[in-house]
Amino acid sequence: MTDQQLPNLEEWLNRVAEELDLPGDVVVPGPILAMTKDVAHGIVRPGAPTSSFLVGVALGRQLAEAEGTHPDPSTTAQLEGLTRRVSDLVYEVRAEAGLGEEAQES
Repeated sequence: MTDQQLPNLEEWLNRVAEELDLPGDVVVPGPILAMTKDVAHGIVRPGAPTSSFLVGVALGRQLAEAEGTHPDPSTTAQLEGLTRRVSDLVYEVRAEAGLGEEAQES
């Protein structure tokens, strides 16, 4: 198999979602990618995938708790809110460490 035969990011994530019996509306890479960049470059690289996992767990819990209740925000909006909170935490932790808004390096 060559690289040209491999799926692009969205195709890959849709295949993963299908394999894991997840609805297609959970495939929203933008907020996760932005957050993982903040974590990887602002805190520590291995924190990026593990933070993504924690956001996924938090989103799953929110969706499970909202099941059967009145209409709630879209999955995308919930995901964006969670990833924004983690990105904000990156800047908060950097400020606490005296790094403020300096360029983030890996």
